[in-house]
Amino acid sequence: MTTCYGYVRVSTLRQGEGVSLDAQKDVIEQYADRRDLQIIGWYEETVTASKTGRPEFNKMVKNLKRGRARGFIVHKIDRSARNYTDWGEVHKLADAGIEIHVATENLDFGTRGGRLSADIQAVFAADYSRNLSDEVRKGQQKQIDMGLYPFPAPLGYLSQGKAELKIPDPAQAPFIKQAFNLYASGEYSLRSLQKEMQRRGFRSRKGRVVSRSSLEKILENPFYCGTVRLRTTGVTYQGKHKKLISASLFEKVQQIKSGKVGKKVTKHNHTFRGLFHCAHCGGLLTGELQKNRVYYRCHQIGCPAKSVREDRLDMLILDMLEAYKLTPEKADWLVDEIKRQSGSRPQDEEVRALTFRIDQISARLERLTNAFLDELIDRETFQSQRDKLTHEREALRENLDDLSQNRISDAMIDKFFERVKNVVLNYRFGKPGLKREITIWATSNRTMDDQNPSIEPQNWLREANLAAGGLTCGDARANFRTLLDEIARLR
Repeated sequence: MTTCYGYVRVSTLRQGEGVSLDAQKDVIEQYADRRDLQIIGWYEETVTASKTGRPEFNKMVKNLKRGRARGFIVHKIDRSARNYTDWGEVHKLADAGIEIHVATENLDFGTRGGRLSADIQAVFAADYSRNLSDEVRKGQQKQIDMGLYPFPAPLGYLSQGKAELKIPDPAQAPFIKQAFNLYASGEYSLRSLQKEMQRRGFRSRKGRVVSRSSLEKILENPFYCGTVRLRTTGVTYQGKHKKLISASLFEKVQQIKSGKVGKKVTKHNHTFRGLFHCAHCGGLLTGELQKNRVYYRCHQIGCPAKSVREDRLDMLILDMLEAYKLTPEKADWLVDEIKRQSGSRPQDEEVRALTFRIDQISARLERLTNAFLDELIDRETFQSQRDKLTHEREALRENLDDLSQNRISDAMIDKFFERVKNVVLNYRFGKPGLKREITIWATSNRTMDDQNPSIEPQNWLREANLAAGGLTCGDARANFRTLLDEIARLR
């Protein structure tokens, strides 16, 4: 009795969970009984035969070449191969004396006519596979043109079925937002960000730790800011799914990754790292731990600047905040006054300017596409410029939406001034991370001339202090535009 392997295959797991594999086995077993063949092992596969590299098929071929069976039985020709490389392997087996059996066809691989018939069926199977791939690509392109994403949802989103928008994953989406914001702060490298996200509990869908390479792919994927980019061509399309981050945040992350913006601090977490500039050369002051104290100094070669202790900077900032502190009475008066003025804030001019800029970029995109179609620029230049302009236009559209739809509410004003009223207290007793956040939010022009550091308040804090003078002198000497802008920025 001739020993044979049985090989069965379906293209998808969904098929494999049904009766298709069992039906193939039944036909093969009946064929083996009629031909007096002994099946000594089965190889089951749930992958397409259009591409090479099927693991079970390769194992079977290897064992056949080692002489562990005399042949193999397959349900139909297209179950064994739909590409010429694997079909060539089948021919090599036949040339080596291995018996090839097709359960549903009366094909004799030992004759020229039998092989010719099998070759013809294999050609039709390969052509069917190519045509099916073309139709799938057409369907995918149609969905892409509609703003859909016809591929598996990236981490942070959930699939809702064919021709349906991907929706944010309630469990994963917050982690994606955190990863982008943390990296955009410039304080993390990919290595330190991966560790931080692991500490926060960021995991893959299978519950595994998200690797550094996977995290890097997330940060490079414009899908999270509403853009669909095809991996095969690099061409981008505007998606209709809900974005997790803004286009401006995505662009900032790309600039940091490419080294165009800032330096990522990963080794030391000193409170005022990168916040003070040297008055002599303009370089950033670097913090150093010496004898349990942190000192900041300029590291530019030849710079005469001296170092300053961290506690001195800490007191300088606290003194400034105390000087610009608003009493509860002044803060409450400002809240009422800003609520009164915010309803009539002029925005029409800004809306017109943003609309004009968006129209300009759309026209540039059209000219860019025409230049590519006329072969005046190469594909790489076209894709690079298109991505840049698309992201810029999306950022402007986000600004336009903010101006047109999101007016400053009373709740936003109350929340902002609650933070202002508590800024001194929060800074005095806050942890280093909070102190750093307040320093960035409330101070500007932070410099050090030798051992004499100096800082200034942010414009909004200066305006608030100036406007509050209206409570005592009867006339607010400052307008509220800067304050309104800051409230809108922090909403």
